[in-house]
Amino acid sequence: MEELKLAWKRIAKETHPDKRESDDTRDFVAAREAYECLVLSIETGIPPVTVERPPPSPPPQPPPPASPDPAVEARVARQAREREKRNRRAREAAYWATQASLEVAFRGYGYWTRAGLPKWRTR
Repeated sequence: MEELKLAWKRIAKETHPDKRESDDTRDFVAAREAYECLVLSIETGIPPVTVERPPPSPPPQPPPPASPDPAVEARVARQAREREKRNRRAREAAYWATQASLEVAFRGYGYWTRAGLPKWRTR
């Protein structure tokens, strides 16, 4: 019994999660369960029963990539071009609206003419 206790303490020190870099507790839990089973079998006189655990299931595999469909790729590319065109037009409209409002505001306060800018400018 003393040998079992010493062996358990040695294994527990080696496999304890606080002493390891990783948080993997499987080795420690397995060693603790084995120790408890052996102590119980010694105390009761009943031999331990070994139960084989099923192997862990493999992690789920990601679905295979979809086969490239030229029609789908063309549609996605066209939608991206149209989206970029709409965004560019919106940016340009916002820019020119800001420029026009600045021009009106500066003219109203006389900054435009004092800065020597032309009376009308073309885009």
